[in-house]
Amino acid sequence: MAELAYRQIHLDFHTPELGSPIAAEFDPKEFTATLLAAGVDSITLFAKDHHGYAFYDTQAANHHPDLHRNLLSEQVDAAHAAGIKAPIYLSVGFDEFIGNQHPEWFQRNQNGEILQGLTTTIKPLEAGFKRLCLNSPYVDYLKQQILEVMDYFQGRLDGLFFDIIRQSPCYCHTCMAKMTAAGIDATDSEQVRRYVNAVTIHFQHDLSAFIRAQVPDCPIVYNAGSINPAIRETLADNSHLEIEALASSQWGYGYFPATVRYAKNLGMDYLGMTSKFHFGWADFGSYKNPAALDYEVFLTLAHGGKVSIGDQMYPNGRLQAHTYGLIGNVFNQIKPLEPYLTDTRSLADIAIVYPDSQPGVKIPAPLAGAVAMLNEAHQSFDVVDSEMDWSHYRLVVLPDEVSVTAALVAKVNTFTAAGGKVLTSFHAGFANGQFAFDQFPVQFIKNSPYKTNYWVRNGEDFEQVLYYRGGMYTALQSGAASLARIYEPWFNRTYQHFYSHMQAPFHTPTDYPAIAQNKAFVFFAHPIFTLYNTTATYNYKAAVMDAIQQLLDHDPLIQTNLPSTADVVLNEQPTAQRYVLHLLHYVQQRRSKYTDIIEEALPLVDIDFSLKLPKTIRRIERVSDHQEIPFTIQEGRVHFTIPRHQGHDIYALETIN
Repeated sequence: MAELAYRQIHLDFHTPELGSPIAAEFDPKEFTATLLAAGVDSITLFAKDHHGYAFYDTQAANHHPDLHRNLLSEQVDAAHAAGIKAPIYLSVGFDEFIGNQHPEWFQRNQNGEILQGLTTTIKPLEAGFKRLCLNSPYVDYLKQQILEVMDYFQGRLDGLFFDIIRQSPCYCHTCMAKMTAAGIDATDSEQVRRYVNAVTIHFQHDLSAFIRAQVPDCPIVYNAGSINPAIRETLADNSHLEIEALASSQWGYGYFPATVRYAKNLGMDYLGMTSKFHFGWADFGSYKNPAALDYEVFLTLAHGGKVSIGDQMYPNGRLQAHTYGLIGNVFNQIKPLEPYLTDTRSLADIAIVYPDSQPGVKIPAPLAGAVAMLNEAHQSFDVVDSEMDWSHYRLVVLPDEVSVTAALVAKVNTFTAAGGKVLTSFHAGFANGQFAFDQFPVQFIKNSPYKTNYWVRNGEDFEQVLYYRGGMYTALQSGAASLARIYEPWFNRTYQHFYSHMQAPFHTPTDYPAIAQNKAFVFFAHPIFTLYNTTATYNYKAAVMDAIQQLLDHDPLIQTNLPSTADVVLNEQPTAQRYVLHLLHYVQQRRSKYTDIIEEALPLVDIDFSLKLPKTIRRIERVSDHQEIPFTIQEGRVHFTIPRHQGHDIYALETIN
């Protein structure tokens, strides 16, 4: 399979019937000149949109009634003539035209209402798309379109992008009949959930086999929502992964870092997809702040991905000069960096185990909190599952809610027996009334009867509230020590008995540890990562980082005086015999009700680094200006200082061997 292009555009063209010609001003020369000036090397183009309209000469789909040219064919030929790849997009989950012809093909909830999101419905007088059932005859209609596209663009097909691959619990006529035939009790939500998961998996298996029977080397990607361990069921159906993450509004800036740190360990090429829009898709007349676009692009590159920026073409068929000036400003910075981006692998001494996922939740709160903590503390870490290799990590984190499986227990026990350390919290590894791991520092007694607890950490002379949810009361096992003590409030807050505006103050000390440690583990009795995701309380992060420092013998891979607003990503390029350190500083702020904003790349001065690296360093260079950075090596650690830094830069640490 061909390697992914670095600088991609995802060109939406969801265009309803307008009653006047569309794409009438499309000019192939202007089209490619705009893309080339912006440094674009691949552009995903539309065969069929969410409205169900096709933009090529079709017999299998519904040709857009206002289109009077073979637009997609012209676009593909123009791109190829300029050396630009042109994968083709087809909407799967949304097709308003055929859905309105066959309303029995829409996904429906138990009340017979049409679904728009995973659980949200859409009423007859509401604007928006309706989701089609991947278990219905609609799939045959879709296959005919795909077959036609593969045949029509034979020799010109750079790949297929399928969008909205999401099957909810569906009670449409077809699903009800098929569930009955399969012996599924439609009143049992768990049986239905398992059934619809199987429907989604079968859909991707079947469609990929169908495509590869015609074009064996055709790149395929399914845009199916968040990338988490569930994707393993359909991983082979994709040729690569695309992480859609509109950080400034819909996804937030926490989504991509958590997702990419898992996705990059799946062994596939991948790209990060953001957009040029200020708010969300098809936000016409809006432009992302240049500093925000820089940050999102460079963060993707730092994590080893390629980049896709989403745009939407206007009805006239022209690209907007201002948009491609914005995109070009960042894309044209990428090409000189590519030698430092290829053939990289993450260098990390910590792994976070992906916690339990909930339907409709893009990132589980425990994972979001754990990634935020470690990123803000500039730790070098990955996100893993129980099928991945843990042997090269020194510390594994199990955040809050990680269900017990035989594979997980065996993995943890093997890891700790080999000298690895584990930080775990709350219910992670807890099942059947007790903790499942060997050498665990505590034994479960009971759950706290209070909605909130307090702790006092060893060495601190103040209490810290633990919001929203009481913890687990446990007893120390032999060889374990308490690092913090649980205190109870005066009482739970109820309508009958409440204290001022929030929780009652702390009152009663207990003998239960809030944090316990032994040779192999540190255990937090409360959902500390979920709490941090909810409240960003500094004391929570300080406690976790103190525990990590102890578990790593105060000798982590990265030590630095950077502020928590900076991002550090450390990779290795074995072939080039160097380490590659990415440093980014773009401060995110919530300046409006709905949007996170990055407006400036703020400068930093006198940045100290101390790195514990496996190989000996012979030279350090700042890539942007090829300036050599002085360094020293003391007690196996490389020490250097960066006098000034702004935005993003790469520091290449060349090795002796």
